[in-house]
This record gives sequence, C-alpha cells and structure tokens, in this order.
Amino acid sequence: MKKKLLLILPLMMLCLLTGCDYLMSYECYGLPEGAKAYLLVKDDDDRYADNAPAGTELENYIKDGWHCRESIVISDTMRKESIEKNPAIRIAVLDEDGKILKVSPVFELRIKGKCYFWDRFSYNYETNEVTGNHTEYYGDEMEAAFCNWLIAFFDVLCFIIYMAAVCRMKENNYKDYYLYLFLNIPNLIIIIMGGLWTFCGYFQAPDGASNFDRNIKGYLFFIGFVCLVNSFGVIRYRRLKRAAAENEVER
Repeated sequence: MKKKLLLILPLMMLCLLTGCDYLMSYECYGLPEGAKAYLLVKDDDDRYADNAPAGTELENYIKDGWHCRESIVISDTMRKESIEKNPAIRIAVLDEDGKILKVSPVFELRIKGKCYFWDRFSYNYETNEVTGNHTEYYGDEMEAAFCNWLIAFFDVLCFIIYMAAVCRMKENNYKDYYLYLFLNIPNLIIIIMGGLWTFCGYFQAPDGASNFDRNIKGYLFFIGFVCLVNSFGVIRYRRLKRAAAENEVER
C-alpha cells in the first residue's frame, strides 16, 4: 500500500504542475448527405496542407496560410500560447468526390474585449456560420490561482499582525498606529481585484452567470469585514490618544 502511495503521489503532483491538454471540439449541422466537414487553421507556415484528405480539392487548398487540421490541442498551462498559435478557424465542407462545397468565414477564437476564448463551437451548413458554444479563461489558471492564494496568505498574515499590534498598543506608542495602516495593502489589492472581477465586463464570460450576481455578496462582506477590523483599530487609537492627552495634562 505504501509503495502504491509513493507512486501515485508524484503522479498527482505532476498533473497539478503540468496541467492537462485537451482537444478543442466542434459540431456540424445540416451537412448534405455524404458530405464531411474539416477544420482549417491559419499558421505562419503556408508551405504544407497539414491533414488534408488525399485526392481532394482541400489537399491543394492553401490560401493565405490556411491548412487542414484534424484538431487543435489546448494546453491548460499554456492556453494563451495555444490560442496565439491558432487565433482563428474556418470550416471546409467536402462532398463525396472531395470537392469543396463551402468554406466558412473566419471565426476568431479569442473573444474581443474579454479574457476568454471559445473552446467549443458549432458550424451550420445552411447559414455557413460558425458559432461559439463554450468559453474558457484565456490566461494561465494555475498562475492566476497561485497569485490569488499568495495574496490571500499575505492578507491573513497582515490581518493577524495588525490585530496583534493594535491590541498591544499603549499610551506611549499609540502613534505607531499610522504604520499599522500599511498592513491594509493586501486588503486594498483584494478589493481592487474583486471590484474588477465583479464589475468589469472584460472578466465576464459571455456564456456564464453574471460575475456581479455571483460575487457581490462576498465582495461586500469582505469590504464590511475590512471596515470593521479597521474601526476597531481607530477606536483603540483614539482612546489611547485621549488617555495620553489626559495624562499629559495631569503632569
């Protein structure tokens, strides 16, 4: 059992660190009987037709860098790079004799004005249109998650230090409270990041639930909690300041 665990744990860690690759998927509707659809991508190298079926018109269809491709591989750890290599797609439809019936307009995978891209789409032969069906985050999720956890860790650490420092303040050092206010920097970062994620359309998935509806309660709760903690510090600071002033008068 111990040997199995020793073998499984490194594999799990490797998967977490490297992520998983998956194929971008698409569906086709309304194709004529016997017709087949093929994926076209645009590469920098226009010297070859990647996976075009032999003996068909598509085999020699190399127009402005478009080639036939069986699939597009998306890397979880390098999504941005994966999309940059294949920023757009087209769908070509061949009949039974291998002649091109239709080639769809260019469909951009990256969604303009959003940090998302289409990783699933569908093609309608009758309208000759490609439509996005499902989105994924454009950036590196592992990197984003690591940054979020790092900020959260420092936020909790600064909160503990802040509370301990405020509780230990005395009349002779109450002015140090201004220095403790710098411990709110992680809070400000989280509030800014949370505000952008909640209100900015750039971070809103076109096919997902509203970020505002999902996050507003937690966002307001966090702001209220930060205000409550700082209110405690302000009240204690004012009390110590008043006590220090009274002692100074008595002397």
